[in-house]
Amino acid sequence: MANMIPKLEAFPKDMPFSEKIVYQALRDGLSNEYTVYHNVCFLKQTGSKFSEGESDFLIFHPRKGLLVLEIKGGAISFQDNKWFSSNNQGKFELKSPFYQARTQMHFFESCIHNEIPHARYCRGYGVGFPQCILPPNTDLPVEANPGLIIAN
Repeated sequence: MANMIPKLEAFPKDMPFSEKIVYQALRDGLSNEYTVYHNVCFLKQTGSKFSEGESDFLIFHPRKGLLVLEIKGGAISFQDNKWFSSNNQGKFELKSPFYQARTQMHFFESCIHNEIPHARYCRGYGVGFPQCILPPNTDLPVEANPGLIIAN
């Protein structure tokens, strides 16, 4: 069982269902060699400007490295170069989950490099669509490498 931070005995009411699914799967499916951080908020500085960010899951393993996972709930689709999530409340446009995960990975990579300049480790990112089944011939953009997608 993975070491989860925070350890949730009960899920907060505002936690998206899609993240609950992934939280439970990571907690129960990974060994205790893994440390998984959920809902990591951070402040990023670019020049004199600051912006807030949030990562759904950061997965660390002492030998395997770092994996950033961005989770999107509902039925996911890609149309007219835009990402969408549909649920019983409607259809909503999303930021590219691949862009989000990739930029978050680079942010955490720079944080690690600033603290440990010569650190050597593997890093990667992925996107989870736990409530969605992507048909094999789904038309996706180039950034959506199927190897980066975890779907139901």
